[in-house]
Amino acid sequence: MKKGLLLIILITVFNCKETPKETETPGITITANELKETVSYLASDALMGRDTGSKGIEDASAYIENELIDLGVSPYFKTYKDHFKVDSLDAYNIVGVISGSDPVLKN
Repeated sequence: MKKGLLLIILITVFNCKETPKETETPGITITANELKETVSYLASDALMGRDTGSKGIEDASAYIENELIDLGVSPYFKTYKDHFKVDSLDAYNIVGVISGSDPVLKN
């Protein structure tokens, strides 16, 4: 009896697993190793802290922009940079967009 109950529970659990939905466009896959390499570089001493207006932040932003381009992520604006001021310094965020496939949410 116990074996039969265990078998029914296992079948129920595995049948309740959600099946992945098919998407219209291929997704972006990033491995744990790729993520580790990216974070290690962006946190490295080579970027000298990435202070606003520094060479380190310029190098970091160029790296991120190139990664977005390689992944097929579009810039949100005309470029990936969203400019603003921090006191007297010119600053910016890097902004990309991945369009969704839901026709209602897309508009």
